[in-house]
Amino acid sequence: MKNQPNEIDLAELKRTVDAIFEHLLNDVGVKKVTIPNDTDFYWEVPSDELYSVSQAQPKLDTGRLTDDWEFLSPILKDNRQAVGLMFTHIAPLLRYIGQKESR
Repeated sequence: MKNQPNEIDLAELKRTVDAIFEHLLNDVGVKKVTIPNDTDFYWEVPSDELYSVSQAQPKLDTGRLTDDWEFLSPILKDNRQAVGLMFTHIAPLLRYIGQKESR
């Protein structure tokens, strides 16, 4: 039997993420999340090595949450910039929010 790849249903993922945002916004009342200067930077695994767990542990890069947000912000004015690659900037923000607002 061949090992079948796993799949992500994007519509279901969107509904899941929407439900989490609804919970934070409506149930918990979180409207904004502050990023203190001492937590703005984070460790990042280079994208070409992120899923190569059978290889040697990669050297880490750094990322910055405020840079990720500034890079995403123009999408609000021009949705033609809303391409799949932008998820790489959303992911660190979602992780930070999830860790900070874990209610």
